[in-house]
Amino acid sequence: MMCAEDLVGYYQGKGDKEFLKYLRSGITFMKKAMARRGEFLTEDAKKDWLEQCQRLEPFFVPSLNSYKEYQDRMKCNEYLVMKQDDVLDLWTGLIPRTCGRCNGKHKEACNLYKFLLRNNMPVMNEKPKDGDCPYSYVADGMKPDFYKDEIDPWEKPERKPDNGL
Repeated sequence: MMCAEDLVGYYQGKGDKEFLKYLRSGITFMKKAMARRGEFLTEDAKKDWLEQCQRLEPFFVPSLNSYKEYQDRMKCNEYLVMKQDDVLDLWTGLIPRTCGRCNGKHKEACNLYKFLLRNNMPVMNEKPKDGDCPYSYVADGMKPDFYKDEIDPWEKPERKPDNGL
């Protein structure tokens, strides 16, 4: 009823007249229902009930499960939830561009290595030598020719002079 009264106030003068008529009718029927319910209460119970109603602040959620899911997601705000197939798609796009060109000697400084290891992604080289990265193609002896025009992930790109174009 409080929400309906707020809506009448909001749409007064700007809304559809029939819409406002139905809102007002709804408020009238709700008041009649509350009066009818009040007839069954003692005076003390009626007073207590009216005081409690005045303190209520409505909060709408689609369902209790939605509210619980919202609370759970707010607790895990630092996590990104992805399907494993999506992670594998991302992995297959990243590996050739990074690990496919890396010599495997920088795994301690490599965030991608830590991510892949933490998420149990399949390795390229199951028996790396001398602490080499197990995801490195180059350390495994492969010399892939894909993406050969791209820069090595451990080299800084050369800056070309800007000629104003």
